[in-house]
Amino acid sequence: MAEQIIPGVQVTLVPTTENLNIPMSTAEVCFIGVGKTTISVKDEVVTKSADDHESLNVESGRIVASLASKIWDEKQNQYILDTDYKLDSANPNAVTWISGGNAPTAGTKYTVSYEINKIDSDYDFKSFYNLSDIINAYGEISTVNTISLASYLYFLNGGKKINIVQVKPVSGNITYAGFTDALNKITLKTVDVVVPLFTNSTGFETLFSDLKAHVYQLSQPSEGKNRIAMVCPVDTTTFDGYKQLGSSLGSSRMILTYPSKINIGINGTIYSVSGMYLNAAMSGILGNPDVKISEPLTRKELSGIYEVPTTILKTQIEELIESGVLVVETSSIQTIRVVYGITTDTSSTNNMEVSLVRIGDFFVKLLKNILDKMFIGTIIDQGTFSSIEGTIKQIVESLTKSNVLMGYSNLSIARDSQNPTKINISLRITPVYPLNYIDVKFSIGL
Repeated sequence: MAEQIIPGVQVTLVPTTENLNIPMSTAEVCFIGVGKTTISVKDEVVTKSADDHESLNVESGRIVASLASKIWDEKQNQYILDTDYKLDSANPNAVTWISGGNAPTAGTKYTVSYEINKIDSDYDFKSFYNLSDIINAYGEISTVNTISLASYLYFLNGGKKINIVQVKPVSGNITYAGFTDALNKITLKTVDVVVPLFTNSTGFETLFSDLKAHVYQLSQPSEGKNRIAMVCPVDTTTFDGYKQLGSSLGSSRMILTYPSKINIGINGTIYSVSGMYLNAAMSGILGNPDVKISEPLTRKELSGIYEVPTTILKTQIEELIESGVLVVETSSIQTIRVVYGITTDTSSTNNMEVSLVRIGDFFVKLLKNILDKMFIGTIIDQGTFSSIEGTIKQIVESLTKSNVLMGYSNLSIARDSQNPTKINISLRITPVYPLNYIDVKFSIGL
């Protein structure tokens, strides 16, 4: 700026960077799985009419699938399904009283529970914050309702919010096409970690490759929705099969978990279930806002797992790790823990370590969102470059204070030589690295 010549007051606006409120958000986890195909309606109060049926309070477009086995009226009289009342196709959304059976007198109130069939909107992307709502939507915790069982483990391991897409069955069957449709529903959603609650079994041979293609595409700079997927194969997968699968996936976007079979206790009974539930438990750690993004999965203990029935040797664990397989074991003090939190890309530490991949993803999304909100659609003036520099420095400083980054270097901000409406930024960030190895050497002597 030229020096002032004429006496007077000159006011200059000095570009400053507003204080940024940077949320150290945790991972947005999404389950894609199986649940019940009906919605439960509990204890609806109905007044007995003078007719042989009473309509239920069912939303338009929905159909009652079944009535409860018993009904009680306000006088504590009990009525039995298919003896006193029934679900009649002529009145599908009503309680129909059977001629010759018992029935309340007209004007008497009674309570009825029933199930209604789900419609397409019930299979859409949904978010939950507690297990009871999930059980109500997808069914009781069991080996059949993979969503409810996985959610139980998710919350037990610290997760606070879980996103869910239920696969819509076709003629009562879960199909590959149904899974593909469910996966497509999360494409534009805010999701960091995808956990399919299926194994790569018969009919789903390309499941893992489809997931790999999905997370790879959405992690491209043009999309900016960086995500990872956590998978586990069918329980007949051999040791060598695991090594081959880990090597074939070979992506920092894919986590392959071993073993493929574990034991879980449900209401006092032990069940043998797929190792995919280890991913549900681990994703609960990732979805815990009290756990730093930089915190590694290595050595984290998993709650809710009764037993990991495997006795492989340390040398075999090393073989699996070298092939990009994340191994869960029973520790010497009988806790279930992650041996080494890795992806299937073993080409470098930055690609192999789950925590480092997550730090990179978080930085990408944070930088993209803040710079887009603050600068895109504004003009490039004398203060633009210093404002961008100040914003980036503030972001990095905030991440450094939060133990996500150690710092940064080589920050460069310049107008593009070919496109005057474009600013090019480059920098190098140093993440907080996990401590994985301690090598101790000592000697004994006088």
